[in-house]
Amino acid sequence: MINQLQNYFKNILATKDWHCKNHVSFLSNENGGIWPIHCVKNTWGSKFPNSLNTKRIKKVFLKGKSRYYDSYSGFYDNYIKTKQTGLHFYLKKKSINTLFIAGLALDFCVKETIFDAINLGFQVCLILDATKSITTTPELIIQELKKLNILTCFSKDIFESQSKLNPKKMT
Repeated sequence: MINQLQNYFKNILATKDWHCKNHVSFLSNENGGIWPIHCVKNTWGSKFPNSLNTKRIKKVFLKGKSRYYDSYSGFYDNYIKTKQTGLHFYLKKKSINTLFIAGLALDFCVKETIFDAINLGFQVCLILDATKSITTTPELIIQELKKLNILTCFSKDIFESQSKLNPKKMT
């Protein structure tokens, strides 16, 4: 679905975790993070899946690069809003004000990216059928996000719109 959606947007951006092997978020660490080892930089786990068409991705923003802080948001490290990924600067430089967000995981990275996007003044549309939750019932997260006045849509809304996208028409 993500590959199909790319055909409807001009600026395709992506984020990905880029952790060191002893990252604070890993269960295997002595301080006991909550996640299994994942997305260790320069390993197969840090690559996008082969099924994802990456040719149209204009820029990839790496997150979770510090050993000591995790980064759910595509904008900042957790708890340290001064450690930016560069996404905010890029969006402002390109005069992008509206974000259509999809991906994993709704209850962590997607949610935190949306929180930060709203706080930074962006209009956000969450593509509901192009995101999945890991632990939480998606409906609860979506209700929480709608309180922030985000827009939601389904991929079919985008596929059916043959003209320039107008997120105000999507609900």
